[in-house]
Amino acid sequence: MKRRSQSILAWGAIVAASLSSCVLVDPPPTLPAVPELPPIVQSSNPPGPVLTTWPTEGFAITVYVSDDTAPIYTVAFEDYSDAKGVNEILPRGSAVEWPAPPGNTSETRTIVIRDLSPPMGPGCHTLEIILANSFSGAQPNPPGGTVLSWLYVGSGSPLDCMSNYDAGAAADGAFPPADAGPSDGSRG
Repeated sequence: MKRRSQSILAWGAIVAASLSSCVLVDPPPTLPAVPELPPIVQSSNPPGPVLTTWPTEGFAITVYVSDDTAPIYTVAFEDYSDAKGVNEILPRGSAVEWPAPPGNTSETRTIVIRDLSPPMGPGCHTLEIILANSFSGAQPNPPGGTVLSWLYVGSGSPLDCMSNYDAGAAADGAFPPADAGPSDGSRG
């Protein structure tokens, strides 16, 4: 019996000590802020990259956004070229705002761009749509933007796009170009 009472006293002391002990816990470290992301394209219709007919129903683009309440902005270019200096932003000359739908709680959103007209003139044309959180003129502000690009072939045949391309120095369409040197491997 003496042994049993000693055992009970020992357990009692252990329980009392554990109840009176203090556990110090540091607060969790401050977590880094989640970086803002540009809109990330999940799908587009038409799926591209070559359009042989103009999509009369518009360009439907499904994107993931890091802030489900923020608007998405788009700009569109036809035949963009750094060499031109000035490139016209379609269709209105500036970025288009696509506000978040009221009560939106989804980070995935679909926008449909319906007011783009088919490119005028013969040949092939490149249509680019840039999506971003905001723009300064035609340039996406940080964290950048996402570019969708389609090749529009009004004639219906992508081969028509290559008829004006010649990478040879003489621009005579010869393969290999006459200025390529001997084709037998000699260094003549």
